[in-house]
Amino acid sequence: MSTFLKGVFCLMVLLHHIVRTGNEVVDGILELLGPLAVGGFYFLSGYGIAVSYRAKGKQYLKNLVCRRIPMMYLILVATNFIYLGVYYLTGNPPLIFGGALSSVLYISFVKGFVQLYSWIYFIPNLIVFYVVIAVVLWAVECIKSVHNKGQVATIIFIIVEVAIILLLSVASKQLPELRAYFCFPFGLICGAFMENICKFIRNRRAFLILLLVFLSWCFMTFLNVKEIREYLMPLLFCMLVVFVVAQKSFVGSFGALWFGKISLYVYLFHGAFFKIFNHFIALESLGLFLLVFSCSVVWSMFVYEVVQGMKIIMLRKRQKRRFF
Repeated sequence: MSTFLKGVFCLMVLLHHIVRTGNEVVDGILELLGPLAVGGFYFLSGYGIAVSYRAKGKQYLKNLVCRRIPMMYLILVATNFIYLGVYYLTGNPPLIFGGALSSVLYISFVKGFVQLYSWIYFIPNLIVFYVVIAVVLWAVECIKSVHNKGQVATIIFIIVEVAIILLLSVASKQLPELRAYFCFPFGLICGAFMENICKFIRNRRAFLILLLVFLSWCFMTFLNVKEIREYLMPLLFCMLVVFVVAQKSFVGSFGALWFGKISLYVYLFHGAFFKIFNHFIALESLGLFLLVFSCSVVWSMFVYEVVQGMKIIMLRKRQKRRFF
């Protein structure tokens, strides 16, 4: 389910960033795809953390801190090296060494920081989310050692949700591009109680359909209000996704699932290809979209295989150390 949805959300992001038709209605829909897709990615991230933590417990927390967060940061830094090259290639003024280094390392509090490309803001924000989650779950693990384990599930997700919302409510004043962050704790809740949610939805299908239609109409009425468009509409979209998935009518083709696996890299690299092609080649938006999409997919396939190969090598080294 999540792999298929990642591919769908990634395609929505590309359409939002690149395609423009000149038709006011169609372009309005394309403009809306961005916040919805970002909300979807946040939702899947929160959902994945909740499901994995329920299944693996303390071992997942260790993997999150020691592997996932460092790996995501390394991927972000490697991507920024590519964007730094694109930055110079497309005729931007040179950066001093300190400024270039802080930009590549994404250290926004260092003077001279230049955000090399704004389209990948989701990844550094997600790293911040993961760090906060790791800290909170570590605290919960400490609680588990001295309290009844039957209370753990509720304690975990209430604390995490409140912590994330409070933190991001403050941070969003300095990060105006931080959209749809309410979808992250919503994903945590769904991951924690998905079986109960699915059962509830199937038993009250007609009522929930009417509720979703009514909420959609309310939000569409106020679509020009930025807070509605970029903060609440993504949350409604994620509710709709959960409703559809709960019907067990969710089918993904092999191609869609495969695209979902490389979607992170397509998301990261499509901006570089767009920047290069848009700078050197005059193309209409649809032609530009097809060119950027094709190059992003081919390059992402290569990067995906390299990363998978590195993971296999690291796994074999760990197994060899254990053997000896």
